[in-house]
Formats: sequence, structure tokens, C-alpha cells
Amino acid sequence: MRPPFFARLLSRRRRTLLLGSILLLLILCTGVFSGRLPLISAYLLKPLSLFVRQLLDVLGEFELNVSRNVSDVQIILWTKESALHEYIFSEWHNTALRSSGFNSSHPTKIFFHGFSDFPRTLWTKAFRDHYLSNRPTNVFSVDWSLLAKSPWYTTAAKNANAVGEHVAGFIRFLISEGEAYENIHLLGASLGAHAAGYTGFYTEGRIGRITGLDPSGPLFHSSWRMYGLTIPVDNPPFHSVPCGSTSDFASGLCCKEAFTQSVIFGEHVDRGLARGTYYFKTGKKYPYALAIIDSMGCEMP
Repeated sequence: MRPPFFARLLSRRRRTLLLGSILLLLILCTGVFSGRLPLISAYLLKPLSLFVRQLLDVLGEFELNVSRNVSDVQIILWTKESALHEYIFSEWHNTALRSSGFNSSHPTKIFFHGFSDFPRTLWTKAFRDHYLSNRPTNVFSVDWSLLAKSPWYTTAAKNANAVGEHVAGFIRFLISEGEAYENIHLLGASLGAHAAGYTGFYTEGRIGRITGLDPSGPLFHSSWRMYGLTIPVDNPPFHSVPCGSTSDFASGLCCKEAFTQSVIFGEHVDRGLARGTYYFKTGKKYPYALAIIDSMGCEMP
């Protein structure tokens, strides 16, 4: 039996809205993020924000069959004594932990990949290898690829919460086996940054350190252009020289701060010292970092 006319019409309207919204969103995003629509983004910021919210609500009704089952999450451990060793946790018990190569006296890093990504890519392996080559470390990678599959971001964003709660349970297991909260460093990239944040929430803020690498914007508050705040919410938000504004930094008005208050950011940032908004310059090629004093054109005081 054919569905009622109103139901067919509603379905037709939803399809039209979906296709039109995706096309318009692609055009707007291309302009906004390439810097070609400064006036549009200035005058239509609020309407665009409402548009994106409505679009995400519509997309939620068209989600494909993406897993929402945390049993599909795998936790991988990499350690290295004389050779690289990989262990995948299928069960959480002390026998498995002893077989895994985990050592509670070593620093523990837990990495969360992002949307439409995987735990074993060139860049995640580079991340792993840098840590393991520096000192003995427990490097975990949370494989939630089945819950973060493309193309539907909305389901993956919802799953980030469940993944965070699931990994928090795993961390409590590690704590029961002798690990310490302050020894644990969570690192999340893109949507994985939010999964790491949820893990921190479900462990009641006890985790020693959480690092968000380019956190995703849509459905979360830190994407100020479309969906959230216009102020930084990190401590510190990936910068190096304290300065009042981007224009002041570009004009070389923060040379005094560059000589007296600059900090090393990243893995070895002084978390007791770094507070506020910092700025830095990068080059076009790896390793990208430029000497702050030289790149700012500052002269010795």
C-alpha cells in the first residue's frame, strides 16, 4: 500500500531540503574557510549558525547504519623494549594486562583518532613511534572507527560520549591494577578530542593531562564561526608568545613578552606557567616551527 500523500510530500520535502542544504553548506564553508566571504560571515553569522543547527537536525534523520555499540571499540596497546609489541584488549582482566606488556611505572598515553579515521595510519604510527623512541611508554590507541564512520558525522558525534564513558571504564580497570590517574595523558584529534574530553568527564576530572588536537567544531561549542564561542577555552590554546591580539603579534608589538614570557608548547609545555592566549609563527615545511625571536623580527633589548 502506498503511503499517504502527506507522508510522500514530507519525504520529498526532506530530500529536497537535504540536497539543497548540503550544496549551500559546501559553498558557504568553502568561502568562509578560504577567507573569501568576510562580509557574508560578518553579516550572516547568526543566521548561518541557525542554519547549521537545523541542517544537523535534518541529517540526523538520514543517518546510515553506523555502529553505536561500544563493544565494537578496540583498545590497542603498543610497547617497546627491544622490539615493537602490539596487544589488543578484548577483555579487561589482570591476566590480559600482564600479557600485554603494560608497565604502570611508565608514562601512559591514550590516543583517540577522529571522525572517519583509523588507529593505524601513517600519522598515528608516527605519533606512536615518537613516544616510544623517546622513553619507555605505554601507548594506547582507541579504535572506535566503526562508531566514527563516514559520511554521517552526527552519529559519530553522539558516539563520542559513549566512547568516552567506555574508555573511562578501562582506565578505572588500569587504576585497580596499580596505574595512577596523574600518570595518564589523553590525546584526541578532531572528533577524538571530544571523546578524550568525555573520558575526562567520566573519570571525574582526575586524569593528569588531556590534549585536544584541532577539536571538531559542529555539535560542539568551540567552533565559533558556526556554532559557538568567540573566545579561546583552552589553557593554553596552542600558542607560544603571550600577546594582546593577532594584529599586535603580527606588528611586532609583543617583543618584550617574546624575550621574557614565551613558553615551549606541546608535549613539554609548562602547565603551571602557561595561562592565557599565546601566538607563534610556522614555516611552510616540516618541522614547521620557527624561532620566535627571529620570526617576529625582534631586536635584543
